[in-house]
Amino acid sequence: MLRKSLIALCVTLLMSGLITGAAHAQVRASVPATSYELYSWKLKGHWYYSLAPLGAARTYSDITTNPTICRDSSGLKAQLSKLPGTKEIIWMSDAPTGALKPATSSTPSIKHPSRKRIKQIRAICSKLGIRLKLA
Repeated sequence: MLRKSLIALCVTLLMSGLITGAAHAQVRASVPATSYELYSWKLKGHWYYSLAPLGAARTYSDITTNPTICRDSSGLKAQLSKLPGTKEIIWMSDAPTGALKPATSSTPSIKHPSRKRIKQIRAICSKLGIRLKLA
């Protein structure tokens, strides 16, 4: 008898956790995105940066032809200051898995810049209240 009651209690708790988790996922989905992915590459002596909302499926072309591409740190700072409610930026060291790089020689290689430049951009993000993570 005690065993049946214990099993019933466990099933009830498990089900309530699943329902609560599903409700939490729905609430999370309705909240506007506050995280972005940052991609960077160097081309002809200048660093270029591309920002995109976190989690969106993207191709190599989406990253390198994005309308939010900015040149050098000053351009990135201006772009970051325009982002509404951003709390976190994940700086990607490479294109997403499955994003095929075109075979042309002029295609930029996505990578992180020097430690000095990373430190400079981290300071910009800190002043804007944005947490920067390297991936």
